[in-house]
Amino acid sequence: MKILSYAIAAILCGASLGVTSSAVAHDLTYSPELAQRSFVNMPTLTANMDTVPYSHLLYGFQLYIDVDGANFNTSDVNRIRNATTLSIPNRVTPYKVTDNNVRYRISGEPELRAINSITLTVDQSVLSVPHSLSITLPVFHDIAPPDTPHEDANTKASLTVNSVNATDFLDGSGTVFTIRLKDGEFPIGCSDIIAHSIMETSNVPGIVRIWSKTQNQVEFIVEGGIYEPISGNWNFELGLGTTTLNEVLHISAPINH
Repeated sequence: MKILSYAIAAILCGASLGVTSSAVAHDLTYSPELAQRSFVNMPTLTANMDTVPYSHLLYGFQLYIDVDGANFNTSDVNRIRNATTLSIPNRVTPYKVTDNNVRYRISGEPELRAINSITLTVDQSVLSVPHSLSITLPVFHDIAPPDTPHEDANTKASLTVNSVNATDFLDGSGTVFTIRLKDGEFPIGCSDIIAHSIMETSNVPGIVRIWSKTQNQVEFIVEGGIYEPISGNWNFELGLGTTTLNEVLHISAPINH
């Protein structure tokens, strides 16, 4: 009787272990995180530069990417382009692909705000591994951003808010901006000269419509497009003739993205 009990217990134990082993084996999936914990060499992306000069992002450059530990499963540049994403709005165009290398042309964006890094990701659909690969490159600020505020910005006139939102410039947002003078006055009469001065000097495009004007305050809206601005600061001027001051007034505000 004892022998029979031992046999049944052994069978049950073996079945339990089989289920447990199966469950454990099922839960172990191939992933970068698991590979790091298991000290397995994972495929990576490497570039032909360690840092990207900020001027490259403004004027364009070429970027060479190598896939270490894996291969591309296609040489079709259109598929590679559709499978590549960049963390900035610059356009990415692959023009040469080998088994484990791709060469990109990165377009320039003259109004791109100052950033600290860029990330390029290649989707798994064009790779020989079952997951996407990414590389992040720091940005070296070799020149001042084009949206750097004028040194005299906001000294004699400024917006009544500390910052604006990128969505404020989208068509139909209805956001009302207010300029307040700290010195001088707005002349009595037509406000078109103020609207034209803002439109002609603003680094964010859009149609300016004046809503109201007093001696020291102007309210207006900007009818932009369907895309958010990519600048880090909104800069514009009140030119000669827009106020009783015989000088150009510079106005700037950070843009929240």
